[in-house]
Amino acid sequence: MGVIGKVGAALAAIPLPIQGGVLTIGLSFVVSVGISNVTYIDIRSARNMSILGFSLMCGFVVPEWAKQNTDAIKTGVDGLDAVITVFLTTPMFLSGALGFFLDNTIPGTKAERGIGKWHEEVFANAQNPEGYDDPKTKEYEVYSIPYITPYLEKIPCCSNIPFMPSFDSERIKCRNKCKCRRSKMVV
Repeated sequence: MGVIGKVGAALAAIPLPIQGGVLTIGLSFVVSVGISNVTYIDIRSARNMSILGFSLMCGFVVPEWAKQNTDAIKTGVDGLDAVITVFLTTPMFLSGALGFFLDNTIPGTKAERGIGKWHEEVFANAQNPEGYDDPKTKEYEVYSIPYITPYLEKIPCCSNIPFMPSFDSERIKCRNKCKCRRSKMVV
């Protein structure tokens, strides 16, 4: 916006309290959308409370530590030091990456992790008025990556990752080669 002189001047004329208010409201929406992802999990589970609390606390504490101890990161490569410092001073990245890592490494049931509720809601909403039963209906075209989704559909491992547009829940089976009920169930 600053490239166009008049627009830049108009934006510079906005008082700081109004800019702060707009940023506060905008960022509160971003935070609330992020927190709304927790609706599927069992929040009363000690596992989930620990993961959520630890991730959020590290997001608050580690960036402050990294800002105060700038000389603590010395790999010998200045570019790598700068990249690590940027990652350690970005609270959203730090909390998200740590939460992702802990959620996928600490054992938990599908009910605890919210996979069952998420799966039910997503695939129950997949039916549309035209009668399509496929989860990749026009309701889910929003999640497709322009020009890339056709290539992702050709890669077999992408159909096993729940957040990929080519995710196929029918391919997820019980890892045990047993004849249990779970081996016939979908995620």
